[in-house]
Amino acid sequence: MHEFFDIGPSRSIPWKRRPEAALLAALKDPHRGFDAIVIGEPQRAFYGNQ
Repeated sequence: MHEFFDIGPSRSIPWKRRPEAALLAALKDPHRGFDAIVIGEPQRAFYGNQ
């Protein structure tokens, strides 16, 4: 189990400018060690085309 938190930055800030965005690179790795993502508040999880 892994925990990633992106608390504080506005959702309108691009992923590359968010402090925890580097951790999202794990999503591209097929051997990442997890196969599911849980979003605690889906209506606030995304902005625009993210």
